[in-house]
Amino acid sequence: MDDLDKHRTPELDVVRATHGPALPGAARPVTPGLARYFRGALDRLNYLEYGDPSEYLSKIRRVSFRNSPLESVWVPPRFKKRDEAGEDVVLDTLLRDENACLLVLADPGCGKSTLARFLTTFFINRFVAKTQDYFGLLVPLSTLRTTGLTYQEAIVQCAAKYVGLDEDQQVMHDLRSRISDACVVFDGLDELPIARRVSPERDALPLRGDAATLIRALLYVHVQQADVEMPRRSIVTSRSKDYFEDRRSSLGAVPHYFISRFSPAQMDMAVCQWHEAARARVAEAVENPAMILDALDERRKGIQSALREQSDLATVCLTPLMLNVLQAVYSDAKDIPSSVSQLCWRAAAWFLVEKHKGSNQDGFVRANGEWLIQTLTEIGWRAQKRVVSGQTKSFDDDELRRVAKVSCPLRSVMEADYQAQEDAVTLVASFLRRGHGILVSVSDTEFDFAHNVFREVMAGRALGRVPVPERRQYALNERWIGPIRYWAGLRAADGDGMYEICAFVGELSSDADAGNVQAILARGEMLVEVCSTVPARLFTVDLKSQISQVRDELYSVLTRQDLRIAQRIRIGDLLAVLGDTRLNAPLLDRVCWIEASDRVIGRSENHRTRIAKYQSCPASPPVRGRLGRFGIGSFLVTNREFRVFIEAGAYKTRSYWPSDVSWKWVTNDSATVSTLIEKSRAVAGTHLSSELVGQRLVPDEIPERCVEMIRRSLPLYWLDPAYNRPNQPIVGINWWEAVAYCAWLDENLRNKNLLGPSQRVRLPVEAEWETAARLCGSNNSYPWLEGEPADCAHVRAAFARHTDQPIFRSCAVGLFLNVRTALPIYDLVGNVWEWTGSKSGPYTDKAFDQVVSLEGLDDRISRGTSWLSSEEESTQVTFRSFDPPYNVYEDLGFRIVIEDKENGR
Repeated sequence: MDDLDKHRTPELDVVRATHGPALPGAARPVTPGLARYFRGALDRLNYLEYGDPSEYLSKIRRVSFRNSPLESVWVPPRFKKRDEAGEDVVLDTLLRDENACLLVLADPGCGKSTLARFLTTFFINRFVAKTQDYFGLLVPLSTLRTTGLTYQEAIVQCAAKYVGLDEDQQVMHDLRSRISDACVVFDGLDELPIARRVSPERDALPLRGDAATLIRALLYVHVQQADVEMPRRSIVTSRSKDYFEDRRSSLGAVPHYFISRFSPAQMDMAVCQWHEAARARVAEAVENPAMILDALDERRKGIQSALREQSDLATVCLTPLMLNVLQAVYSDAKDIPSSVSQLCWRAAAWFLVEKHKGSNQDGFVRANGEWLIQTLTEIGWRAQKRVVSGQTKSFDDDELRRVAKVSCPLRSVMEADYQAQEDAVTLVASFLRRGHGILVSVSDTEFDFAHNVFREVMAGRALGRVPVPERRQYALNERWIGPIRYWAGLRAADGDGMYEICAFVGELSSDADAGNVQAILARGEMLVEVCSTVPARLFTVDLKSQISQVRDELYSVLTRQDLRIAQRIRIGDLLAVLGDTRLNAPLLDRVCWIEASDRVIGRSENHRTRIAKYQSCPASPPVRGRLGRFGIGSFLVTNREFRVFIEAGAYKTRSYWPSDVSWKWVTNDSATVSTLIEKSRAVAGTHLSSELVGQRLVPDEIPERCVEMIRRSLPLYWLDPAYNRPNQPIVGINWWEAVAYCAWLDENLRNKNLLGPSQRVRLPVEAEWETAARLCGSNNSYPWLEGEPADCAHVRAAFARHTDQPIFRSCAVGLFLNVRTALPIYDLVGNVWEWTGSKSGPYTDKAFDQVVSLEGLDDRISRGTSWLSSEEESTQVTFRSFDPPYNVYEDLGFRIVIEDKENGR
């Protein structure tokens, strides 16, 4: 034990947690110094460092509001564990981990520092309430100093200083004395330098490797009374990339927890919790809060709508940092962002300037606000140029100061005497060095943007000063596509910017006419950002003309054989915003009719596959039968089409649901839901086998996956920006939802007199599906006339063939216009699997019955494989799969069939 322990004061204090929910048990008596540290830590740490609702409320009301307790606005992260490729584990898994040291790794903006703050206060509260035997001690490594100190002294001083108590000798003494009872949370190992650039200062930060040595040395503490080595608990956070770049800073074989980006459900939960916390602050401080509470409700709905409608914006906001930025900087429901460029631009203005007005920084930001923004713009420009040339994107103190000096827009400062200039530059550089949620420290002297998109938006702003011929060259460089896009978004928000944008989009028309794919994509990216920034009612005639022209160019590019798979998928994303006019045609014009005839399905031998589920669903032997005339959808049913079904109230209309069990499921009958969850878990080993083999799921996660599939009121991925673009196929729906959609569509078309008396909309039986696929390929193994799957469909193998980074999600429908088929039917193989109306089982003479039985819980056949499947033969038209009607996946959708009994068999 520490020698100072003999001088400990006998006085005790009782600490009661004043933040967060009450914890069971009586409060623990502790020494006065420890009590003061606990109070200081709870006051200093138990709120969001950036984006607390009080900042927003103070801005709009010009009065002070208290910060919200962290747990009221913070959504706990999920994690991937090292060497586990399965789905995420929850925070409780980390909290239950009994290892002495844990390592938490994260990408920028994923919330590692907020997690460190939470763990510290959470452990303090539980220690005080006597529900655990250790408290939290936060050590921000970017402020750690070790010169002249023992490791214990350095840790205690750093922790106490962070909460403003390093001058309190009682606090320092008591923390040293009780450090064996602390879980030390070391935050930001990545923020320390790997090596010295110059001779170390007397009180310099330790190197990253030195800090790792300190952490390893403190893993065990000697307890004299028991004469044993007891493990000391510690948790260390770091950026993932930085941790693995230096072997000397390795902590060895400690458990690794990688923070995942938000799921769409977490993102939505965070929006709701933030606004609930804001409502609570208003209720506390405002005498007549009704009006502002209503405004908060509208604001929440507006943000949720923006995240649902703008996939690119939602994708950026899947990091806690950017979602907090979004919630902090927009003032009301009429001011909700719809584009990434406006989000980042407003964030820079808010965090660097607007937020500080009315504070002790008011005079500084009012005088230097333009200078701060100009400096940030120049930093983004320089960093982007380095990234494009393959160099580091970070910058150091010296560069920050140089950039601040050359960026000064204030003539009076630059005309002042030398010392006045240097003082002004120092103030600006020092202010920016604090980060303010836009910049982050990556070492004692190096900085980076908190999110790459900030860098690209600032570089886009800098493009405004570049001459048009030079900007055109940047636009033709694929690695500058982000800044070019954001330049257009920033200009679109200016009153006179639309003419300049249209002129520059036109500047690239000659390159586009010459077939330059990058020019066409750049034109599309700029127009998409404009469409996301400016309401459609404000579109000029010139802009509408440009959109129409670029849309046609994108369709034309899709016919090219040399188009990379990633480019093809990105074109689909652009068309989702610009308008995929192929889907505007009347539905019956998007149906391909196949006449009555004798047909053959199946093959002489079963497919080779490593998945037992597919082995149990043989495609042999071939069978022959007769099919009556039917029409099959040229495209899979899209999100845009399914949205009309949802908005029409179809989930609440009994007549569309095919059976009693499906209606009880959709109306959330508790007994039915519980039964279906049990059944789903009972067969999960079969139906989730490919996920288990591919390590996208581990067995412990199956029960929760089954609950997610059953207990819901919308398609499972309806809020997920990876799957919810309007021209992507609807996924995350079960067989009953697909059948209900067909019933609703049948009624809708019949009411418009678009269906004959003998016609009916339903799911295809698998004989119809396979017949259409065979006809497309003239009895080829694939539903096209020539070519390999990697060149003709969105399947996993396509990325290996085209050397693009894999894009593991569905794409817009009908993107493979380069593929020759005998019939105009798209995505019969690849993109997503397709529900059919047929029950699972071996082929019999009933395989050609064009009747869909709607009752029961029998497994249903699906066809067509998906972007996710790794089975080599799954792309062939005879490959089969099956699932119970209650299962849903991110790669399973459907297309419609219109039967026509009048023409007989």
